[in-house]
Amino acid sequence: MDNTQQETTKTVWDSVIRVLHKQADTYEQFNAFLKDKQKAIIKGDTVLLKDLEGREKEFVNTLELLEDTRRECAIECVGGETPTLRDLLAGAPDQSRADLEAAAVRLMESINSVVITHKSNAELLEEAIHFVQFNLNLLTSSGTPTDSTYGASGRLIEAENKIKGLLNKQV
Repeated sequence: MDNTQQETTKTVWDSVIRVLHKQADTYEQFNAFLKDKQKAIIKGDTVLLKDLEGREKEFVNTLELLEDTRRECAIECVGGETPTLRDLLAGAPDQSRADLEAAAVRLMESINSVVITHKSNAELLEEAIHFVQFNLNLLTSSGTPTDSTYGASGRLIEAENKIKGLLNKQV
């Protein structure tokens, strides 16, 4: 390989490494954003959550564009339809391999952090929904066939058909 080809090859691999770092930066910013969203979920700040929705869409769009750029650079480096990070690492020249590995590890760690924070937020939202449903049922429910207990003999004692909620649905 002559000097021009080596410089071109190095430039292409440097592009991939830059894109991977940019993706990692964006995922780290997205994770910080998700943590802010988590605080809003915990506080129950629905106004802030609504405002954050637009920013979240912007992050997703940016990440999609970066992924497209990474895919294009990766195809230029190693070919194939959709080369993975593993393909890139296997095909990297020796002078770029260490930098590529560092960028890939950083990207994977930032993605894992986003996954963990996102999962935590989903669990918080699920618990909030259960809490709201519980309170709605508490306010409006009347006795149901499942409101039964067992007596000392082990037999099922049917509950009286009484209103258990604070509000009567029939009123």
